[in-house]
Amino acid sequence: MARGSLPVTHGEVYAACVNRTLMRALIDLAVSIELTSDDDIEPETATTLIDELAASLEDLSEAERDELIDYIEELAAATRDRDRREVLQDLPDALALTDD
Repeated sequence: MARGSLPVTHGEVYAACVNRTLMRALIDLAVSIELTSDDDIEPETATTLIDELAASLEDLSEAERDELIDYIEELAAATRDRDRREVLQDLPDALALTDD
């Protein structure tokens, strides 16, 4: 039986839901930081916060990085807000998730 056809356990479904919720929280936080005006948050502080988020993601496996990038791209494609979409499209690079 191929791996793709194995039954999924309740624990795996739960873990996937938790992962998606945590990814969304992290993404929303990063987007909020990026979209906050310079009057509300110092640019240096915003950069430090994004850099700290990126540093916390350094230990992700390649598969986990790919999953996060895919989810960011999914959110970017689904949003109608142009500014949010642009931030989402740039987020994988801002969080040092890509090899570029």
